[in-house]
Amino acid sequence: MTINLANKAGKVAADLFAKKKIDKKYHDECKRLQNGGQLLSVATVNRWVHSPRFNPSPQHVTSMWDSIADFVVLCINA
Repeated sequence: MTINLANKAGKVAADLFAKKKIDKKYHDECKRLQNGGQLLSVATVNRWVHSPRFNPSPQHVTSMWDSIADFVVLCINA
């Protein structure tokens, strides 16, 4: 399931870039969501939500939100 969500995030980022709603730099940052090895990834968020073993610090959650907030808001408003 995580892989599908990661692929969808990449497709949404590409679509937002094609529609000029995000610039290339932000597009590339959003595409990193697909890479499960990154701190900023769908896999990381999935672990935070579904695993009792992963407990992100408030600073990590804030940092991730600061990175993807615009992307999430654009997705919600689409």
